[in-house]
Amino acid sequence: MKNNAIKIILTALAGCACALLNAEDSHALRAFPISFPAEGSAPIKTAAAVIAEAPEDAEGLVEAAKSAISGKTPVDKNQMRRAAAFKKMVMPDASKILATAKLGKYYAVFPTAGRQLPKGRPNINFMVFEKSADAYKWLPSFNDPLLQIMADAAANSSEIARENIKTFSEADAKILDELLKKSLPFLKFANGAFVSLEAVPGVDSLEVSKFYRNAQDIFYSWKIEEYGAFLTPRTKAAFDAQYGSMSEQDRKKALGEYFSWGKKYLKALDASPIHVMIFNRTKPGNTPRPDFAYILKAGPEFKIAVLTDSKTPLEAFMGKYIFADPPYIENISKKFAPAQK
Repeated sequence: MKNNAIKIILTALAGCACALLNAEDSHALRAFPISFPAEGSAPIKTAAAVIAEAPEDAEGLVEAAKSAISGKTPVDKNQMRRAAAFKKMVMPDASKILATAKLGKYYAVFPTAGRQLPKGRPNINFMVFEKSADAYKWLPSFNDPLLQIMADAAANSSEIARENIKTFSEADAKILDELLKKSLPFLKFANGAFVSLEAVPGVDSLEVSKFYRNAQDIFYSWKIEEYGAFLTPRTKAAFDAQYGSMSEQDRKKALGEYFSWGKKYLKALDASPIHVMIFNRTKPGNTPRPDFAYILKAGPEFKIAVLTDSKTPLEAFMGKYIFADPPYIENISKKFAPAQK
């Protein structure tokens, strides 16, 4: 009886220890929803988001931001001009902090802007801090496309449970676990976290993939007029303006190199109502080139879309961290969780 009682107590203690460890290992996560800009119309709200860890000391971080905004906390001399420019352009309201996040070894604060920021330009309404001992140090020069995306979404950010984040494969699940261990951010879509360029089995059989394949088959067959039926009105107008008046000879000269590359589909990211086709451009003897295409679903129909005439922060982020060598986790770690020297 006595031995059984001891075993029960030890088992209970072990259970408590495991619960404490799991509690320490679990981190609150925050979703910053991504709206896709659309030329000439309001941004398109989607199911995509940046996922970042919530800071362990949000109150202390907010107080550090308020102190920096008010000028009570000095910045390094080489950062003074950037700090002054930020305050002048944004006029941050220290009393209204929209969101905070932990990004690897850094911390981000998103205050309310006291003035209207220029339209069509990246959102610079963010403050990045580095923690040393018990103090937070403001880094006014720290910039990244990721922060611009998060700044746009800060007012609508919300907590998200880890179990609500899907992965495309076992390999991607391992990458996601490593990112979470390092408190690193990533892109989340309705059907999975975009953390690698690993091809998803069965991607070609998806409805959106079949649509895009059909459209590309028409395009690669030089049926330029028929291809227009697969485009949104804005995209078709731009396409017709560029190629509509060309002779067949001029079209072949302009598009010949493009058509010499094939496409291998990797992932179809669901950001409903927008889907992002991720693929490699392939050509014998050449290194594959990662690329993407937007496909908008309006009602029952898919349409290929060029949303803006300029590169967006999301596109800059994907180009910098996901489409570039080495893999995403290495690229994002170099920026936000650099190894100690």
